[in-house]
Amino acid sequence: MYRDLTGLAICMLLFSAKLVFAQEVPRVISYDKEEYKAYNQNWGITQTPEGLMYFANSAGLLEYDGQYWRTYPLPDKQILRSVASDGKGKIFSGGYGEFGYWEADENGSLQYYSLQEELEHPQSASEEIWNIVVDSQLVLFHSFSEVYAYDYEQVYRIDDPGLLLFVKKIRDHWIFPLIQDELRTWTPEQGFQILSTGASLSSLRVKGLVTKPEGGFWVGTERAGIFYFDEDNEFNSWPTEVDQELRDFQINRMELLRSGHLAIGTILNGLYVLDQRGRLIYHINKESGLQNNTVLGLWEDHNGNLWLALDKGIDLVMLSQALNFYPDVTGKLGTVYTALVYEGLLYVGTNHGLYVRRFDADEEFQLVEGTQLQVWDLFVKDGQLLCGHNNGTFQIEGRQARRISPISGGWHFEAFPGRDDLLLQSTYTGLVILGKDERGWAFRRRINGLQLPIKKFYFDESGYIWALHSTQGLWRVRLNETLDSINYTETIDESYGLPTTFGLDLVEIDEQLIIRADTSLFRWDPATEALQPLDRFNGVRLPRQRISLLPGNGREWFIATADRLLWYRDSSLLSEFSIKLVPNFEEIIAIDSANYLFCMDNGFALLDTTVVGARSRQLSEPIISRIEVLRPQQRQLVPFRSVYRNGERMLEFSPQERQIRFYFALPFHGEQIQYRYRILNYDDEWSEWSQLALIEIAKLRAGDYTFELQADQGTGITQQAFRVLPHWYETTFAKTVYFLLALLGAFLLWNWHQVRLRKQLQALEDKKEKQLQEERIKARNETLQQDVLRKSQELANSTFNLVRKNEILIQLKEALATGQRKESPKSNKQLIRLIDRHLTDEEDWKIFETNFNQVHEVFFKKLKSEYPDLTPGDLRLAAYLKMNLSSKEIAPLLNISLRGVENKRYRLRRKMELDTDTNLADFLMQY
Repeated sequence: MYRDLTGLAICMLLFSAKLVFAQEVPRVISYDKEEYKAYNQNWGITQTPEGLMYFANSAGLLEYDGQYWRTYPLPDKQILRSVASDGKGKIFSGGYGEFGYWEADENGSLQYYSLQEELEHPQSASEEIWNIVVDSQLVLFHSFSEVYAYDYEQVYRIDDPGLLLFVKKIRDHWIFPLIQDELRTWTPEQGFQILSTGASLSSLRVKGLVTKPEGGFWVGTERAGIFYFDEDNEFNSWPTEVDQELRDFQINRMELLRSGHLAIGTILNGLYVLDQRGRLIYHINKESGLQNNTVLGLWEDHNGNLWLALDKGIDLVMLSQALNFYPDVTGKLGTVYTALVYEGLLYVGTNHGLYVRRFDADEEFQLVEGTQLQVWDLFVKDGQLLCGHNNGTFQIEGRQARRISPISGGWHFEAFPGRDDLLLQSTYTGLVILGKDERGWAFRRRINGLQLPIKKFYFDESGYIWALHSTQGLWRVRLNETLDSINYTETIDESYGLPTTFGLDLVEIDEQLIIRADTSLFRWDPATEALQPLDRFNGVRLPRQRISLLPGNGREWFIATADRLLWYRDSSLLSEFSIKLVPNFEEIIAIDSANYLFCMDNGFALLDTTVVGARSRQLSEPIISRIEVLRPQQRQLVPFRSVYRNGERMLEFSPQERQIRFYFALPFHGEQIQYRYRILNYDDEWSEWSQLALIEIAKLRAGDYTFELQADQGTGITQQAFRVLPHWYETTFAKTVYFLLALLGAFLLWNWHQVRLRKQLQALEDKKEKQLQEERIKARNETLQQDVLRKSQELANSTFNLVRKNEILIQLKEALATGQRKESPKSNKQLIRLIDRHLTDEEDWKIFETNFNQVHEVFFKKLKSEYPDLTPGDLRLAAYLKMNLSSKEIAPLLNISLRGVENKRYRLRRKMELDTDTNLADFLMQY
């Protein structure tokens, strides 16, 4: 029936908006072209047993390992229309005029191998492969008009029965829906046969075939809805809650999920998920999180999440995640501050008011009349539901509200220890007490002594109340016995170790009071009455950033960061979620023993813990996606023969390859994974947990190492052994040579040392001998000096005696000569001759000369050699002058007159060629 599709689309969009508001939807993670670095359109999806995702994109084959995207274009850059994995290492793909498979090389990169080139059929070069179906022994590629089979040995063409829509294997049958024709089955042995359905499908355009668990299969058509074919060959329409929508928005893809639900991708309105009775479970379109409403491909991954190949981008619908979101896309709810399930109704307190709906029904929230504006807290006591509100406090009865306190700003409720008839409440203007009356709870009185905006408070085990100011301040107070005023106040501030009193938070977990001050956490120790810094809780090291600790059921608790939520039981991390709670008002409500509600600024999220406990994760350890060697301005992939699991092959790196980068991932898609690593034989300590999915190792020494990797979402450890080869000077041979050279060097050094010792010993001996020789020479010189002194003295004495003798003889001669004329001249002459003989006696000179030579050993030799013209008389005069004798003393020795001595001195000076300024006696004494 013809309809105005424009008007219909508008109506359906409005209806869709209502559905979005009325139901929780799974979280949708979007990947756009800016992230995966390829084109918008994606046509097909597949996954390997290792968890890697592959997408047929208009730019080529996309690979995603959970951390990194890589694009592999076809040889001629054709649009890739189809992709499939055989689970054995081959990724089959097809496009225009090309089909084949990809395999990883030693570097972990995919290499393409064409099968179209092996096919001897000219038409294949112009066919576009739209679908690939992989069986254990056979792979079928088909276009609209051709079918090609590959049995892992050869490629061949199958004679097709007509124009094809797609191929699907249902149990043991290959089924071929044809355009404007019936369904056909095919086997290699019998070829094509018409599948009898009891009704004609020639007028229907079949877009999906899905196996029914109990037998038969569903048939999804483009514009006629869904049919089913049972085991009795009965073909009937299959009614659903969204029949008209499926007809109007055109079914394009269908897949049976492991949960038994049926996923349906449409051309115009996104994704529908139905149960096996045709009831709508989810409808997710662009308004509820998808990037685009045109679904071109579906794939349920190993973890039960659903991938959508869209006309614009790739989306991951977290169907298996226990966390379902209620996004407030219309802004009706606002920011959620508190929530509670009471008597089958879900109450949600927001900044717009208190809203209610049935917890187990997909119905729209309704405002509880009279509760408009800010709701702060919901509290149940003795079967009564109380609501702390900006305008006071209300008692909620079903969908009605009755105000029981006029005090503005009912922030927080707590029961009085030991008093079931009283409640304590914090408000904008301090603490108030509520009491029971015949209708329930009612305002009793204010508590005097702390008229300040108190955001929250808790009782400690000593009965004190810890009261937290909404902006600045924390007090520890005690009430008097009549409970109408505060009789003790203690300010908890910097003196207790707090870094600041602004923006504090207070929470009670496991009967412990935890205080947050900026990025620091403190625990109150009742024994010491002091604040203790808190860097671990239940054995878990707390992040060094601004966090909130929040209580859960029993032994469960949470860490909330700016954009993450970590869920623990004792010290075990149960799960981690990408979620933002309301800043400074972080709140997690335990709905019951199995469900939590997380308050957010744009709605809320529900966590079903039974789903978390039942979910079986397929991967236990991360993979190494690639390894690079870094060189200056160059990166080189390492052929590591990636098998995505513990590699037994020892990688070898050359001596120059000592800066290595490992890229890794855990293909647990949709989760924020943290990793830690260590390198055995380099640093055996595990690193800190980090979301960074690569590690760079530099300055490695030669040796064997093992890279170990662990992910927080798995239990296994990935290992990769590698070896850094030594430089030639680091090899065993070189080390042996070094050892031998060291031995030789040690021997030479020892030998040199021995020679040096011998030389030193010889030097010492020579020195000693020299010292002895010098001592002997000294002694000898001293002896000689004594001899010289003695001989000089003797020479002087003998000379003096000779002078005196000659003087006496001269005087005697003169006397005789004088008396010769008077007395006996003859006898006097004889005496005179005798005296002259003694005056000129050569014996006296020889004795003098001998003594003189002993004192002045070389004087005469040197004088004769330099002045050969000197006569013996000149030499004798020189000797007397050397002894520093005066002319008067020399005259008797030479038996001449004083004038004769001066003449001799003159002649001697002339022979020695001395100038008049040179003193002859001084010259000879220094000679």
